[in-house]
Amino acid sequence: MRLRHILKIVLFVLALFGLGWLYVTGVASLSDLVARYLRGDLFSRSAEPLPDGEWEWVAETDHFVYYARTGDTIPRWAIEMHESVLAQVAGVLDVTVASKIRYFRYASQGDIYDAIAQRSTGVTRAGDEGIEIHSTQRYHPHEVAHAVIHQQWDPPAFLDEGLATVYGWDWDVPEADVHVHAYKFLQEERLLPVASILTNWGFHLYKTYPAYSTAGSFMKYLLDARDPKAMRALLRLEKFSQRQELEDAFLDAYGETIYEVEREWQDALAAGMFSQPAPAAPITTERTAMLLSGAVLLAGLFLSSVVAIVMAERAFASLVRASRWLLHFGATNHTSGVLAARNGE
Repeated sequence: MRLRHILKIVLFVLALFGLGWLYVTGVASLSDLVARYLRGDLFSRSAEPLPDGEWEWVAETDHFVYYARTGDTIPRWAIEMHESVLAQVAGVLDVTVASKIRYFRYASQGDIYDAIAQRSTGVTRAGDEGIEIHSTQRYHPHEVAHAVIHQQWDPPAFLDEGLATVYGWDWDVPEADVHVHAYKFLQEERLLPVASILTNWGFHLYKTYPAYSTAGSFMKYLLDARDPKAMRALLRLEKFSQRQELEDAFLDAYGETIYEVEREWQDALAAGMFSQPAPAAPITTERTAMLLSGAVLLAGLFLSSVVAIVMAERAFASLVRASRWLLHFGATNHTSGVLAARNGE
């Protein structure tokens, strides 16, 4: 009977932990759904700087005009780094950025969705006043690279996303070299064949992380190992070009097939010619150590919660018993006193 009671307490604590987990993981999604389906004017968003102050001007440089939500800002170092990334990409591709790029910094992905109906951490597109970057990040070199590319071209995703990933993506800060991610996929036999992601349709069939890592590493190798200016011929391709068109354009630009370069790139990647984690015996990385520590703390918290409830219940039961004894003792003394008084009469 006692075991059954303890089991009930354990299940009760598990239920509390489950509710807590659902709250922590689901509150953002729930808020997003509420904003999407129940929002009124309070939740409306516009990509244009509004005179009522919903968008605030933050800064202006040679190539960017920055806006953020009221009360938000963009650090100076990010503004300077964007100029540096833009100069680097424009120099490699021999592109002139004619007009200033408007950079809108949003509070969340839901905020972006409300404004432009795209769920992403960053979107670059042509607006009424030229190229615009819509981002949840204060520093977003990936989208800056897109903004330079889209000054002249709108190529297939393999080229567009691959080239932008060369300069950065939403990985850990500071970002690791894209070859590190590709090397990891190669070791896990999850590196995608280039042929499978050449077209827009093929590229978006795959999950974002492996597709971007494969394309980014290949494009970085191509820029480093071949003439970067040859890339311009590929970027002239239309977004929805067929695979044969990409293969022919690559052969014309580089004098060799894309698959010959793919084999060369993979051989170099496997040989460790690029930046990659040092090979070692089974490692307990910092992230793994953090996960283990978190698991131990969670288990400790769970067990301590069970013990605390059991002890609290016992303490409460003891208090109830003591109260009953006092009441019984008081009632007994009172009764004895009454009887004694009657006998005295």
